[in-house]
Amino acid sequence: MRFIIIFILFNKLIFSITNYENKKITTMLQNYCNSIKNFPEVLGIHIYENKKEKILQLDIEYNDDSSVITAMEAISKSVQFSKTHFDKFIVITHNQDFGLPIGYESDAKCALNYFIKNKISIKYWKKDCLKEGILNRRIDNWSPIN
Repeated sequence: MRFIIIFILFNKLIFSITNYENKKITTMLQNYCNSIKNFPEVLGIHIYENKKEKILQLDIEYNDDSSVITAMEAISKSVQFSKTHFDKFIVITHNQDFGLPIGYESDAKCALNYFIKNKISIKYWKKDCLKEGILNRRIDNWSPIN
């Protein structure tokens, strides 16, 4: 009986630490986006995970073609010191003129190598790391964390 109580308390503690870290990340990202002049309107920030990977998603209003790069840079700079490991970054651009949103995905390590560590070129990042049109992916096993 004592083991069960300790196990439940331990799980609640771990879950609350994870929620706090995720809330901190979303707040930092929101604040960073707000600090950038002419940054597109932030429509939402979401963290998803399944058994294999963890994803940070930023939904923005589409301004121009540089919006995606600016948003990916904001994500990279916001999570560079985070204890949470992300596998992918996703930017969803919403534009009333186009109707449907457009999704962009980048491997997190690759984005950090470009935006933070300057280990790769923008040409390499766009060609080998950035994928467009990812909204048709299956999401049946994903759990939103926030």
